[in-house]
Amino acid sequence: MMAGTTWLLLLCILCVASQILPFGNDRLWQSPHPSSSDSISRWEPKRVQVDDSGRLTLTIDQNGYPENCEGSKKQSTEISSSASYGYGYFEATFASACNDGTVSTISSRSEITGGSSISIMLDDECNQVSYSHRVDTRAYSWGHFPLPFGSSKGQHSYGFLWTPQFISWFVDRQLHFTTANISTPLVVPSSSMHLILSHSSSSQSSDKEMITTQFTSAAYYPLSNLPRELAGSSNDTDTERRAVDSVTSSEVKLTTMGRSWGIAAAILLFCFLLY
Repeated sequence: MMAGTTWLLLLCILCVASQILPFGNDRLWQSPHPSSSDSISRWEPKRVQVDDSGRLTLTIDQNGYPENCEGSKKQSTEISSSASYGYGYFEATFASACNDGTVSTISSRSEITGGSSISIMLDDECNQVSYSHRVDTRAYSWGHFPLPFGSSKGQHSYGFLWTPQFISWFVDRQLHFTTANISTPLVVPSSSMHLILSHSSSSQSSDKEMITTQFTSAAYYPLSNLPRELAGSSNDTDTERRAVDSVTSSEVKLTTMGRSWGIAAAILLFCFLLY
């Protein structure tokens, strides 16, 4: 009996460890690819940094390649979840760079370097955000939407709820735009997708050599376990739930760049009570 309980305790400790793995753990995240040579800036994995508290910093180095690298001087950054996820809510909390020619993005992609996608983009217009999605060759650009704050002034959460019928975009978990009310037919992605965070340069930026975007958290929630603020937003039926089950790799996937000490403490307390 004692041996069995000891094994249970060890399993619980391993469970806690999986909850508090730092964002930089390469089993969870990866810098997926070098950019193509026709880009103004090229992806550079060394510009992805995680500090001791788990915050992620993505940096554009405007003079990263002084001698040019296939026609590019700038280094940009992108990081992707190793796993892909099904229908659910994708979210990141960050302050955008809001510099000329730069774009801070949270998106999902069915293939790390392409395929179907859903995107949230914050560019040098600090008081607005743009939403779009793509299914194969069909692209839907939903335009720019005003924000009640400057996106570079503080940390805010940006997320999108992806269902079989529609996509909704949220700011600080408040509904900002949805395709649910669009009267014209549209196609929604159906393949599981990776969570992507990126910070890139599309044109000549400001005189600053280093331009950063800092992320404090990123998460994925399946339709069956949405955040409290979004409960009921998916209006998922039994048929939709079966569709979710067919593309979701596990019932709950949550990745955070900080450390989920509250969850960890609760699990440990439960384990020691059993012990």
